[in-house]
Amino acid sequence: MAEPDTIIRIAARGDGVSSNGRFFPLTAPGDLVLGDGSVEPGPHRRVPPCRHFPECGGCQLQQLDDESFGEFLVDRVASALASQGVDAPEIRRPHISPPNSRRRASLRAERRGKQVLLGFNAEATHRIIDMRECHILRPELFALVDPLRRLMGQLLAPRGNGGVRMTLADHGADILLEKVEVEGLQATEALAEFAQAHRLARLAVDDGYGAQTRWEPEPVTVTLGGVPVALPHGAFLQATSEGRRRSSKRCGRRWGLPASSPTCSPASAPSLSRSKAASSPSRVGATPLWR
Repeated sequence: MAEPDTIIRIAARGDGVSSNGRFFPLTAPGDLVLGDGSVEPGPHRRVPPCRHFPECGGCQLQQLDDESFGEFLVDRVASALASQGVDAPEIRRPHISPPNSRRRASLRAERRGKQVLLGFNAEATHRIIDMRECHILRPELFALVDPLRRLMGQLLAPRGNGGVRMTLADHGADILLEKVEVEGLQATEALAEFAQAHRLARLAVDDGYGAQTRWEPEPVTVTLGGVPVALPHGAFLQATSEGRRRSSKRCGRRWGLPASSPTCSPASAPSLSRSKAASSPSRVGATPLWR
């Protein structure tokens, strides 16, 4: 039987690395891997809060506490610089956005007879994890998941698939439905009723020929530096409001500008989280890993 071995760090793809160089998935620094392969939790392990972890591809590293997650991110930056022969400067500890703070996401949908799946794909597959809880999305967006599941059931063909892009704008949710065709009075009325019932800022459909707005009571905006700015379909937006504020403050300190200046509003130093909705690590938003 092998000797017990301690996890000393997290590798780039999220596996724990032991003191003798072995890799163990879903472990945390300080965990003790026993001779029979079982793991004795260490001081940096936490209980993953989501029922879908680790199957869902939306998040990674939920088993890490914030301290070890921050160290993992710093190590990734330092390793990337070292691989190019660049001496790493002092790397500040990253700011980690709080849970349930992500204000944009891209979900996949699939209809199977009367059943509709809606959620993130399982990691490295096209299989959809039907989302029943989420610890990264803003509550305003997650509240729309179940209603959207029912709406997509009306719009998707049997065994059809599509997508839902969600963004939280100033006046509510901005929803873009992808790969769906809205044909006939009944489908058109269903869209209008859905948008009105859920007080959406905008509802648009992309049937393969670009986004077509179907509901927009007033121009959709997102406030940057105190200034409402028009939000085009599919535009980039810092994943969390907290991340945008931190970026603005850092930009202001660097260039001698007030943090509220619109010049400092674009993302310049993203706040990290553990979500992975766009192949970036974060538990709700950091490099190619999310938590």
